[in-house]
Amino acid sequence: MAPHSVLALAGAGTVLLFVVCRLQCLGFMPHEEDNVAAPAPASANVCFPDSCRCWNDRRLEWSADCSQNNGSLTFVPILSEPNITFLNFSYNKVQVITDDFFANVTDLQYLELSNNNIINISFQAFKNLTKLEYLYLNFNYNLTFDILRPVFLIPTLIRLDVRHSSLTPPPDGYFKNYFSPSLETLFLHENEIGDIDLAVFNSFTSLRKLGLATNYISKVTTSSPTHLEILEIQTNGILRFPETCINGSNESLFPNLTELWLIENVMRWLPDKVCLPKLWQLQMNGNFFKHFVKDMLHPFTNLTSVYLNAMNTKPWGIDEFAFRSPILTNLSLAFNHLDFSRNTIHSGAFAGIPHLSFLSLYQNYFHYVDDNRFSELFSNLTNLNYINLGYCSVASISNKTFRGMTSLTTIVLSGNTLRFIPEGTFDDLPNLTSIDLSSNQLSLITEYTFSAALRGRLSNVSFAWNLFECTCDLLWFHQWLLSSKNIFRNGNYYQCYNVANTTVTEFYVDQQACLLSRDTLTIITVVSSMLIFTITLAVTLFRYRWHFRLLLYEAFRAGSNRRRRRLRRNFQYDVFVSYAEGDLSWVLTHLIPGLEDRMGLRVCLHQRDFIPGHNIVDNIADSVEGSQKMMMVFSQHFARSQWCQFELALCLSHVMDHDDDLLVVRLSDESTSRDMTAAMMAVLKTTTYIQWEDNVEARNSFWGRLTIALQDLNRPEYEARGHAIDVAVQATKAKIKVMAMSSKGSNFREFILLSLDSTAGDCFQQPVSPSADQTTYYYWLADKGDGLTTVDMKSANGVR
Repeated sequence: MAPHSVLALAGAGTVLLFVVCRLQCLGFMPHEEDNVAAPAPASANVCFPDSCRCWNDRRLEWSADCSQNNGSLTFVPILSEPNITFLNFSYNKVQVITDDFFANVTDLQYLELSNNNIINISFQAFKNLTKLEYLYLNFNYNLTFDILRPVFLIPTLIRLDVRHSSLTPPPDGYFKNYFSPSLETLFLHENEIGDIDLAVFNSFTSLRKLGLATNYISKVTTSSPTHLEILEIQTNGILRFPETCINGSNESLFPNLTELWLIENVMRWLPDKVCLPKLWQLQMNGNFFKHFVKDMLHPFTNLTSVYLNAMNTKPWGIDEFAFRSPILTNLSLAFNHLDFSRNTIHSGAFAGIPHLSFLSLYQNYFHYVDDNRFSELFSNLTNLNYINLGYCSVASISNKTFRGMTSLTTIVLSGNTLRFIPEGTFDDLPNLTSIDLSSNQLSLITEYTFSAALRGRLSNVSFAWNLFECTCDLLWFHQWLLSSKNIFRNGNYYQCYNVANTTVTEFYVDQQACLLSRDTLTIITVVSSMLIFTITLAVTLFRYRWHFRLLLYEAFRAGSNRRRRRLRRNFQYDVFVSYAEGDLSWVLTHLIPGLEDRMGLRVCLHQRDFIPGHNIVDNIADSVEGSQKMMMVFSQHFARSQWCQFELALCLSHVMDHDDDLLVVRLSDESTSRDMTAAMMAVLKTTTYIQWEDNVEARNSFWGRLTIALQDLNRPEYEARGHAIDVAVQATKAKIKVMAMSSKGSNFREFILLSLDSTAGDCFQQPVSPSADQTTYYYWLADKGDGLTTVDMKSANGVR
């Protein structure tokens, strides 16, 4: 496969280069040696006007920063400070390095020439720099191996960086003529070298570290053994692990290699045979492993550190004994999103690693992993010192979670969804000194979360970015923070979730207000709330007691059978009328004549019918019990009368006990709902009442409705002669309305008589639409006047 085709396949991997940086920042893989020159400190002195500043560094002696002059400096000037050993001359748009370019700084050991535009370097440019050991030429995009010939002839050079340039494969035999005998580190990252035989670098007899990252390499080969110790070939398009054995034998092509960086390539597996006797660190982040198979590290006999982070294809499983090794100490599987609750990850995935001390599972998935599953996976790692479960969706932990992992010194649980840390969760870990619980949902840390012995051992703790509720319960944690600031990390991010713009160390609450415990306050709050609710309910029930009683009565009344049975009894009165003294005139003038004279009913009035000498309460009770119907005359006077209210209460109880109806007449006074008692309002809201008004139309309507309401009264003495009929007549200019009831008293009808010549007393005996049972309807033409007349109807045998 052509190199560029391979790189096209690896394109998905290159976009994740940022992951490598993140892994380095989080400590999941080692850093490359920093090669970026630091700017001059604020205390530096100006050692050349407007261009250079110098300062003394005990390690580097005198340093000078002449960077970022954008072309105003074409050579290194005479500096006021002698014996400059470090010079930063980057970002100066230098194109040509002349023979005398460094004539004024001959003691240089470190030289930074990055980010210029160098296109030519004089052959004698470095001849006076007899102490130069470190040279950085990064981001000079026009450099070629031909331009760099003077560089490779510097005899004292230890490290050379030529990153981000335009280097192509070196000419044949180039390094046989141009090589620095002291060169130990050569970084050629971000060029266009392509596939290259690593044997060409064997001319550098001291070379130990070679970097060829991002160079369109698809295959790593060497025609002869190299003496390299560290090989960095990350972010290329390498499909297969480099060939490491000479012609299939056990002899190594890389006998001294200790670190191999193959990050961000397109490899899918590790070979069955490897000849790397000294390799102790293997960097395989960002490749395409889908499955970590059994004994995948077996060919690596000296391997102690493996980094398998951020695979570009999401791995789905880990076999039993996948990483088995008697000497492996460091293993990182971060950013793989493995679901450790699934059976595709064997419970013995980490078995056979007795000396593992570092395990990173950052950004995997543990949401459904319980204590038993966790124990199956990790309890055998008795020598584990460091475990990272950050951002693993861990929702809960207990004092069983880390049981048996007694060698742990560091636990990272940041970025999970923990809301609570049970007491004693970490107390059985005698070597624990560092805990990271940042970015969870913790609201409370108490003195029981960590034992006193554990708190005494802790040297590095983080609870930053949690949801602390700054209340009395957090006072102990507040005091611990203040008294042990040196052990807490990111202290400015311990924010009060319930108090805006306040940190846990800043919040204040009066300790007097915290004398009661939270449980006590909860009990008091609950009891007080229940008491208030009970009182409110009792007052409401008392105020609206009749409303509820009437509603319940209407909901559960048993029907009319019980009432019909009661009506068959013999009663002393037809109607008991309850009224106030202030309404006596209306009762005697209007109500009594209509009920007794016209309707022929027996009415009980307390002023007339109560037995003298009897107790008033007994008179009321006996009269109510002895009446078929109870009628209440509501008015302002009724509402103010205590005896009327007693009669109302007694009547309400009576009608509910006997499944009866209460008849309510409301007078047309100025009374409003505010004038009514609770019982009266309850009746008015649950019972259809009859309103009395003084105008003619309203009076006719009143008597008509009242007649209907009283139609079912049982009059035994009339049954032998036939049923009584109440007729209400209303005269108009064009017609006369006659209201009539059937002989069985069950149907009440209204008929229109068009004969204007009819006179009062005329009798109409013919039936109208008789029913199947031959029920006969009787109707009588009453008085044409404006009043109401009650008459006896003609029976079948004549007039009663």
